[in-house]
This record gives sequence, structure tokens and C-alpha cells, in this order.
Amino acid sequence: MIIKRISTLTLLGLVIGGVVGVVAVGFVESVLWLNDLFYISRGSPEPAFGRGWLTVMTLGIPAAGGLVVGLISTRIPERRFYGPADVIQTAQSLDARMPVKSGVLSAIAAGLSLGSGASVGQYGPLVHIGSSIGSWFSRVTNGDRSLAKIGIACGAASVSRNLRWPIPLKTALAGLALGIVALQVPDVLGIGQEALRLAIAGETFSAVDLAQIMVAKLLLTALCLGFGFAGGVFSPALLIGTLFGAIIGTGAEWLIAEPHSHIAIYAICGMVAVTSPVIGAPLTAVLIVFELTQNFDLATAAMVSVAFANLVAFRIYGRSFFDVQLQARGFDLSLGRDKVTVQQHTIRNLLNQDFTSGKTDASLAEIRTALINDKRSAAYILDASGIYVGTLTLHRLMELLAGGVALDRPVGPYAKLESMMLHPDTSIWTAMSEMEGFVGESIPVLEDGRLVGVLFESTIVAAYLAILEDIRREEHAGN
Repeated sequence: MIIKRISTLTLLGLVIGGVVGVVAVGFVESVLWLNDLFYISRGSPEPAFGRGWLTVMTLGIPAAGGLVVGLISTRIPERRFYGPADVIQTAQSLDARMPVKSGVLSAIAAGLSLGSGASVGQYGPLVHIGSSIGSWFSRVTNGDRSLAKIGIACGAASVSRNLRWPIPLKTALAGLALGIVALQVPDVLGIGQEALRLAIAGETFSAVDLAQIMVAKLLLTALCLGFGFAGGVFSPALLIGTLFGAIIGTGAEWLIAEPHSHIAIYAICGMVAVTSPVIGAPLTAVLIVFELTQNFDLATAAMVSVAFANLVAFRIYGRSFFDVQLQARGFDLSLGRDKVTVQQHTIRNLLNQDFTSGKTDASLAEIRTALINDKRSAAYILDASGIYVGTLTLHRLMELLAGGVALDRPVGPYAKLESMMLHPDTSIWTAMSEMEGFVGESIPVLEDGRLVGVLFESTIVAAYLAILEDIRREEHAGN
């Protein structure tokens, strides 16, 4: 059984890796082809027509691209494009399947966004595309939930709400603004690979040029993403960090007043210092530097930059851009995977119908007899239409009798609402949190005011432990 599972995973990884690799190369090449076709990138060939038409294209292509991307977003149920945050959420969800339609439309929109020069990144869409392909493969092979998550991981490894304007108009407006700025700062267009290379080389841009591109790239990336373009944040973070480091490098000689390292050292340190807290991967950033440069001294300098950058970013912002996105959707990974998983299970299937109840017009004597016969310590009192009005405990009943209340009196006026009541769709995590300090036999669960069942503390603890056991089994590659 183990050999079969290992073979299945190996084959799945090989197939997904090969397919995603081909798709990723095709995606990147398509973006570069569009950039050259529309004269977006710095390395594009010189146009055969006059500069007047180039100005029109610089303004019109991003705006037209924004319009098309905005129209595509209207075909997605959530009216937003998918990215790495959705990959993380799906991998940690009970139903580990990426939606097909939304995934395809998001990939197309990302390609058009990058191809038309939007200031967004390519790696976010590539991660989502790869994870979607992995998810689809595992779905076709009828894999279980753990296999679906492995498929998502294999694929990933291979590679403004308050503005009440129509979505296509917002995105087109962002594209137009991008084009206007690009007339003066053309390096803000697209992924920025050429600007990145030139900034590291340190022979093309002055300090003023570096600062101008950095500020424009930062603002326009926020504008493009906030107004609906599809894309990631990794590539813009790489360029912004590199430009910032290069700015520091150009001023190092003036500050130190003696020979200093080449500007590339500062640029690379700035690159990883900005990128690592954005994506939440400090160790990965340092390892990438060492792998690309094979330089221990540079890797050490990058490590110091990454450590301080992540410390400051965590105190001010959070763990990563993706964590903040997920928190805004109510999907909080800060307390670990256990909490996220338990939050997705509700108490609806844990309800117990073994409880004592009575009508408001029943006598205290009838309720006492029911409690004794059922061996319960609390009775739930309902009105004639089945609406819960309160609880009468055996202890409360004894107090009433000791105070001289007659047994033939109706129970209705003496029932008291419980201090804790739950809804069937309450998550197990929320229920456990609210049960802290709870003292009683069971908790009434109400839906539209009606008592649909009760929840025993032992039941919810057993369900919690069962979920944790499933998580541990999945982590250890159990079936």
C-alpha cells in the first residue's frame, strides 16, 4: 500500500511538474511577445512608425488592457482574480480543489494585464496556474483530499472596494494613469526585468532616476492591483527593493567617504529585504541569493537585511501580504493550521436530540417528574410554536419550591434564558472558545429561535480531538 502511494505521488509530481513547466514557459513567452508587440519593455525593438503613435500606444494599450481585464472579472463569481492567497486557502481547506472557471479566467486576465504593461508581477499568476493544474490533475485521478493538496503543492513548486465605479471602467482608468506616468517614466511598465538588470549593473540610472522609478513603481503597482488588474506582487517587490538598495549604494560613498562595495551588493540586499516580508519567506530569499551568487559574504549581508526587514515589517504590517489578504476574508493562519481546520467544521452534525423539554403551560410538577425520569438536571422550555423561551434547572426548581411556589404553577414565568446559546453553523473553534468557563449540562442550539438540539461539552471535545488526529495523519502521509 505504501509503495503504491509513493509511486502514485512520484508519477503525479513528474506529470504535473512537466505540464506546469511547459505552461509556465508558454505564459512568460506570451507576455514577452505582447510586450514587444506593444513596445512595452525597454528592450523592445524600435518602432517603424513615428513617436506620435508610440505615445498613443503608451496611453491606449494599458487602458484597453484594463478595460478587457475588467470585463473578464465580471465573469468570475467573486468579482476578483485568484492568486497565491487562494492557493494557500485552498490547501488549508476541507475541499482542496481549485475552481476551474475562475482559474482559467484569472490566468487569461493575468496574461493580458502583464502583456498590456500593467505594473504587476508574473510569479503570483504562475503559482496559481501551477496549483490549479495540480489540483485538476488530482481531481481527474480521483485522488483523496491529501492527494489533492499534494497536487496543489506540486503545481505551486513548479513555478479598491469602496470606489463605486463599474469594474471595467476602474481598471481602464488605472491603465490610462499608468500610460500617462509611463510617458515620463517608461520603466514602470510591465514586469521590469530590464530595469532590474540595469539597476543592479549600476551604470545607467542616477540616484534621481532610481528614486523616480521606485516611487512610481510603488504607487502604480498599488493602483493597478487595487483597481482590478490581475497579477502578483513578487516581481514589483523585486524591482522596488532593488531600486531602493541601489539608491543606498549610490549614496554610500558620500556617507562613508571611502571605497565601498559595488552597487550590486546594495541592490541585492535591498531586493531581498523588501521581497522577503512581502511574500513571507525570509529563508527562501537568503537561499536564493546564495544559490545565484555562490557568495557567503553576500549571503550574510542579505541575511542581516532580511532579518531587520522582517522584524520591522512584522511589527507594522504582519507576516506577509498573503496572510493579510486571508485575514481580511476571515481566514487567519496566525495561530496555525489546527485552528484554520477546526474553524471550517461546524457543530451542526454534533447536535444531540436527547434532552428534556416542556411547554410554557406545563406545571412545575410535570417538569420535575420529566427531569427525574430522564435523569437530567435541566429542562428546555418552549412556547406553543416551538420557540425557545428559557431553561429551568433542577437546582432552580428546588429553590422555587423551598420559597413556597406551588407545584401546580406553570413553568413559563420561571424559565430563564441561558447565558450561552449557539447556532448550528457556529464553528467548533468558536464554540470551544465560548465554552470556556461554561458550567452546565448542555448548551441549547437555536436556529430562527427554535431549539434544534443541544451540545454536550464531551461531544465537542471529542470532535476537536478527532479533527486533530486527522490532521496529524495527513501530515504523516497517512491514508
